[in-house]
Amino acid sequence: MAKVSFITMAELKRNTYISGSLDVDKVKQFIDIAQETYVQQYTGTRLFKKLQDLILSGDINLPKNANYLDLLNTHIKPMTIHWTMVEFLPISGYSLGNGGVSRYQSNNAENADTDEISDLTEISRSKAQHFTRRFIDFMVYNQNNFPEYNQNTNDDIYPDFGTSFIGWELN
Repeated sequence: MAKVSFITMAELKRNTYISGSLDVDKVKQFIDIAQETYVQQYTGTRLFKKLQDLILSGDINLPKNANYLDLLNTHIKPMTIHWTMVEFLPISGYSLGNGGVSRYQSNNAENADTDEISDLTEISRSKAQHFTRRFIDFMVYNQNNFPEYNQNTNDDIYPDFGTSFIGWELN
């Protein structure tokens, strides 16, 4: 199955402090990582795949799929955006090439130090946790509209219903 992103680069840039000139190839893999490791953890495999299938087929915009479109826009996209930032920020200034790992040095800007990057990452983590909690709360009362949420079997990932997160939680 083709990889499907729940968000576009334009949405990521519009909803974060990523520069409009950032190379898409530097971030794309982190969208995939955020979806596979965080979003799927909370949606479960079946709902995750249902959303991907609806997007891939173009059926997400059909009236009969209005609940899925609302779920995508209201909960899944914000989760994906901020979990992407959690994954991307710590290594955003680095690249790996033939000469090894290098750090980008801008001619007209000062690079952030590791403490500043850690602070930015934790701000993104707090936002991601907020949207994840909102998703879980929403699903508690609306899971009947999304039968796939409870249809996981065998080696599927079952939805994580917990709202406790490891690490800092900034309020």
